[in-house]
Amino acid sequence: MIPLSRLLQGGSFPGDSLRFGPRRGSGPVVVWHLTDRCGLRCRHCYAEATPEGERFVSLREGFRCLETFAAWGAPAVLLSGGEPLESPHGRAFLERGAELGLSLAVSTNGTRVDDSWAEALAKRGAYVGVSLDGPQEIHDSFRGVPGAWNAAAAGLERLKRAGARCGLRVTLCRSTLPGVRDLLEWARGRVDRVCLYHFVPAGRGQEGECLSSEQTREVLEWLFSWVRREAGPLEVLTVDNATDGIALLGYVKRELPERFGEVRELLARQGGNQSGLRILSVRWDGLVSPDPFSFSHPLGRLDRDTGVLCPEGDLQERLKDRKPYLPPRCASCPGLPLCNGNLRARASGTGRGFWGEDPGCYLSGREIREILS
Repeated sequence: MIPLSRLLQGGSFPGDSLRFGPRRGSGPVVVWHLTDRCGLRCRHCYAEATPEGERFVSLREGFRCLETFAAWGAPAVLLSGGEPLESPHGRAFLERGAELGLSLAVSTNGTRVDDSWAEALAKRGAYVGVSLDGPQEIHDSFRGVPGAWNAAAAGLERLKRAGARCGLRVTLCRSTLPGVRDLLEWARGRVDRVCLYHFVPAGRGQEGECLSSEQTREVLEWLFSWVRREAGPLEVLTVDNATDGIALLGYVKRELPERFGEVRELLARQGGNQSGLRILSVRWDGLVSPDPFSFSHPLGRLDRDTGVLCPEGDLQERLKDRKPYLPPRCASCPGLPLCNGNLRARASGTGRGFWGEDPGCYLSGREIREILS
């Protein structure tokens, strides 16, 4: 994540300790997929979830997983899916997670958030990220179900009435790009946070949805300026493209030179992409992968009875020191300490291989050198 508000405005925001705090003694943030069921048919779904999905984490297995996450020292656990509110044990998992002292968050499409769910989420102090990808026409088309926007917006209102801390999760791709500016304006005063996720071709997601370098540059340049001048208390972050941090440094160097040193230090402390290191993805069947987009590159599995991680291969070791495996352009790039090779899943999903170049890098080597000089 690149916390634009924190880096451009200064001050403090929730989650700063996760991104910039000491690593020693802290386990990974866990994205926990409770099911492959979802009432929508989203065009980009990495889990290929459907309304007919039948795979769920059982109550016993779920409690064992939560105990394992607590033993790892996970600073946060994100309940995901599919749609996590489709899980028949979702409330029980929230309660057990709270008993174990875990910091919980939920990623939901919002359509199943009734008053009961809103109150349960607020009571447990869970942050709730609701997926909205643009104005109604864009969102409903992208999510594959008419009325999805109205249902999600209604769920968001229920969360707010219940006192839950909530925000938007927005996919940044060709289909949604035309509505991004209007959606951010709509979000001001309605939510606490907006996370914009660079598209990753995984599952049902197709490479044709990836933005071009020119499109990415244009929307990011606008976004940097908007966050600096217009966002106010709304926290804005971008996700799944560490290049944004270096691009932001370029903006800061030009527009806010007095902040350049601090921003560079914070980005270096964050360390770029942390898939498989400070973040792990755990699927409903126990499969553990570096992130939610890398099911085809497992790190191992959680034993269903003991909760012990049984490693497979040496991928996690390679991710710890990935420079020898990256393509020459990445390995020799001066921005590597700030980006860490970017997102391996996007390289894989675009046919370049897991250790190939991530086409999401929209800056040239010359630009990166000039920014960092």
